[in-house]
Amino acid sequence: MIVDGVDSVSIYYESEGVYRIEYGGFAAGWLSVTQEGVEELADALLKDQSEIPNWAIREKWTDLPGWLQEKYEPPEPIRCDECSKEVSVTRIVTPIEPSGRYCPDCWSQIREKY
Repeated sequence: MIVDGVDSVSIYYESEGVYRIEYGGFAAGWLSVTQEGVEELADALLKDQSEIPNWAIREKWTDLPGWLQEKYEPPEPIRCDECSKEVSVTRIVTPIEPSGRYCPDCWSQIREKY
């Protein structure tokens, strides 16, 4: 499995026992796998890491994958730099220009300027 150049991985529940994995970086794409496939990918990407910073799980899992920390605490909501509204970390926008953290509503207004 090639993992060099993979900067981000998102995992989505599709249906009973099937997950969609989207990856980005040097190359981008997606694939559908079973729970075992998710765990195999985690083994390949995470190797001996005991903890990964900034976990953000979007879906409600019935059985948490074995590679996820047992005491998973979702990250706290983040305040939008523009309107100060609290936003889930899975919805916050953090562009390079302008730097900052924006809710989707504010970002849709601000991005027109850039």
